[in-house]
Amino acid sequence: MDKNILVDLRSLKDLNCGFGQFSSFLGTAIARNNQDRDITFMVPSLAVGDFSNVSYELTGKWRRWPFHYLLKYINPGKKYDLWHSTEQFSKFYPLHNSTPVVLTIHDLNFLREKNAKKIAKYRKRVQKKVDRAAVITTISKFVATEIKNELDLKGKDVRVIYNGLSVADIAPKKPPFSQVGSDYLFTIGQVVPKKNFHVLIDFIEKTRFNLVIAGQDSSSYAQSIKERINDKNLQNRIIVPGVIDEGEKKWLYKNCTAFLFPSLTEGFGLPVIEAMSYGKPVFMSNSTSLPEVGGEYGFYWSEYSPAHMNEIFNQGMKYFVDNPGFKEGLIVQSKKYSWDSAAQQCLNLYSEFLV
Repeated sequence: MDKNILVDLRSLKDLNCGFGQFSSFLGTAIARNNQDRDITFMVPSLAVGDFSNVSYELTGKWRRWPFHYLLKYINPGKKYDLWHSTEQFSKFYPLHNSTPVVLTIHDLNFLREKNAKKIAKYRKRVQKKVDRAAVITTISKFVATEIKNELDLKGKDVRVIYNGLSVADIAPKKPPFSQVGSDYLFTIGQVVPKKNFHVLIDFIEKTRFNLVIAGQDSSSYAQSIKERINDKNLQNRIIVPGVIDEGEKKWLYKNCTAFLFPSLTEGFGLPVIEAMSYGKPVFMSNSTSLPEVGGEYGFYWSEYSPAHMNEIFNQGMKYFVDNPGFKEGLIVQSKKYSWDSAAQQCLNLYSEFLV
């Protein structure tokens, strides 16, 4: 009898967030590398048909905890032999308690972002998922160590499966904001406090460069950044365009002078390897997973005063210009991370539970 595997890709509902991007890239690679396994993707209705070589099940309240127990009386459907929960806060659980669960934990960023009361709440939520899981996967050695130190694994294994590099197979498209100019720096991500984008305002003020900060900008933090840009009369040098499409993102990576990523807490940091794949020097925080991902090809800020940031930036740009082979090294570093490799490791892990 064929073994049935469900992969929870609920986060496809928002492709502009990190979980949504992860679900899209990993789902595509799993479908591409699947040979003969019976795999079902649990997806929102808008994603049905986006992947080949798999079956589909829709997300819905009846699959969410605790309503999923009612399915045994309404429509139990297919019994799954393995369930992959691809993010740590999903409320979707298998109907049968005997179904083994592979749990992917992307980060424990709440340890640095929340107050003590909320940390306890989030820790309890993740611990509950860990208790239900048969094995844990995560996206960097940094997060693996943090999981082992902060959660009770009860002897369960933690596997590191790195994220991969994905460059859209579409033509670059110049964005509509013309003031970007030819000498600009680039960053991308949800404009929220953990991304630390506000430190770039004073940094840019003391350089000759323009800056594009792209990404979802509906937060109060994003609004405060825009207000500060206006207060400093930098609105013609710092552009915050909101969400951009893949063609625009590709153009901005391809044509920027350097990529900046001052994020304070990351489980992996996909934009770092995206920028490196274009041979761009990357200046980033020296915190959490970023030194692991960037390795010797990143330039790192240890604090965020304009003087320190400019010193590291100027040193890094000089090194980049003086060492022509460094650009190729950046590209090689980015190619260490492959979605096909990540998918194959997931498929191999599934096989361990389906013998």
